Parts: sequence; C-alpha cells; structure tokens
Amino acid sequence: MSWQYTKRADGLIAVTLDNNVWDFLFKKKIDLAAELPANEFAIFITREVEIESTAIPDTESKSKLKDYIAQTINRCGLKTTSIFGFAHGGPGPQRVGGFDQGTWQSRTEREFYHVIRPLYLEGRKETNSQLNQNEADAAVAAQSFFNCTDL
Repeated sequence: MSWQYTKRADGLIAVTLDNNVWDFLFKKKIDLAAELPANEFAIFITREVEIESTAIPDTESKSKLKDYIAQTINRCGLKTTSIFGFAHGGPGPQRVGGFDQGTWQSRTEREFYHVIRPLYLEGRKETNSQLNQNEADAAVAAQSFFNCTDL
C-alpha cells in the first residue's frame, strides 16, 4: 500500500492540531496567530479534537486554558474538519459533518483506517469526552496525509 500526501491548491501550509498541544501553547504563552500567520498557514482541528477540547472541565483551574483555546480559534480563523456522514441516534457527540460541513473520506484515509482499526481503535475504552481511546489521535493522523506541501 502506498500513500501520498496531497498539496493544497492555495499554497498555504496546512497544520492540524491535536488537543494536547493546547496545554503546551498556553503554558509557553505562544500566540499561534503570530507564529503561524494566516497568509502562510491554514490551521485546523478535526471534529474529534473539537470534541476533546469542549470536554475540558469547566473548572477554575482550566478556565484560562479554555479562554486561550477559544481566543486562539477565533484569532487564527481555525476551522474544524470532519468526514461527511449522517447523524447517529445513539449517545455521545456526533463525529461526522452533514451537508456543507463534512468532506468525503478519501481512499487514503479509508485505507489508513482499515490498517489501524484492529490495532488501535477496536475495543478501546471511552474517555471523558465520550470518544474512544485513540479516536482523536487516529483522526489527526488520517488528516496528516493532507498537511504536507512538499514531497
């Protein structure tokens, strides 16, 4: 199986953030909008990372982190990516995006999930965010196929 990266047509460098990067950026007081200017970078989070971010507890100790995340998302014009799908009727947050929100899952992403699903996703426990362990990490990894601008 051979996977290839996809270049962005607009020439911007795509960056997809994982949820655990917020703690680092906040602690180091990094202004992401200044470090990754919008004329050079397109910044994204996957729907699964958005779910993890919103699951950060509303506590006094986390309020400044949550404010930092919200402000950074706004200042960077950060967008959430999701795979197209229809809402499920079960409990927990929706992982997919509907019409005008989600994109078709690429062949590369389908092949990637086919390989990793039995190793890292099936049978995993649910986290506080109501995602299964490794679910958000897998989404970020799948998205990374589209974050390279040079081969």
